[in-house]
Amino acid sequence: MVVPSTALHTDVLRGPDAILRELQSEFEAFSWIRREVVELRQRGERVLGVVSASMRGRRSGIELKQRAEHIFTVRDGVIVRVEELSA
Repeated sequence: MVVPSTALHTDVLRGPDAILRELQSEFEAFSWIRREVVELRQRGERVLGVVSASMRGRRSGIELKQRAEHIFTVRDGVIVRVEELSA
């Protein structure tokens, strides 16, 4: 997973374990997270996904809303790359 330079971290996450660690850190920071797919558009092996997210800070209690765009590269039915375009 490639994240934009505007993200909290700019690491490239490689493999399922790295993605799992990222998700675990999100669930440590937020008491709840809800993501909804707003739009999907396919062009060949690439899919644009627009996602709306809402979350509540675990310690602050502040609710946040975010909209993000991702490009998924799919080969043989498997997502092999994710690029986050906005954060």
